[in-house]
Amino acid sequence: MKKLSARRRHPLAAVVVLLLALAATGGLYAAFAPASKAQADDTAQSLAIDEGKKLYAVGCASCHGAGGQGTTDGPQLVGVGAAAVDFQVGTGRMPAQQPGAQVPKKKVIYTQAEIDQLAAFIASLGAGPSIPTKNQVSPRARTSPRAASSSVPTARSATTSPVRAAR
Repeated sequence: MKKLSARRRHPLAAVVVLLLALAATGGLYAAFAPASKAQADDTAQSLAIDEGKKLYAVGCASCHGAGGQGTTDGPQLVGVGAAAVDFQVGTGRMPAQQPGAQVPKKKVIYTQAEIDQLAAFIASLGAGPSIPTKNQVSPRARTSPRAASSSVPTARSATTSPVRAAR
């Protein structure tokens, strides 16, 4: 009997049991773990694009065309990027009351969430500048009078919405 129990207690038996337990735990975790952050981000982006498309159809398509291709009343939006939408809509320049070269500023009619959705939809039409983050905007460029009069575009003058820069 001593010989039989000695065989069962092989020194590597405990290691094999531990490895099997770890593999089973990892497999169960992988099977039941929540979706990855990348999948969640893709889903949120898809929802933002869908909502932005609805907003675009109601407030923008009559001048800029159903697919952003432009019309005689409004320029093409394919390739302008999210930054242009954030600036134009976030400062009240769009939607315009009437077409013109320089649309006057008026009260902003969209919430920031709706502006972000419109920006996501327009960005999906073609590559263009994205909305800069706070880290990409130089505080000096925002406050320096010299930077405002310079012929070299600053981060704010080129792509940043005052609404975003203030956050």
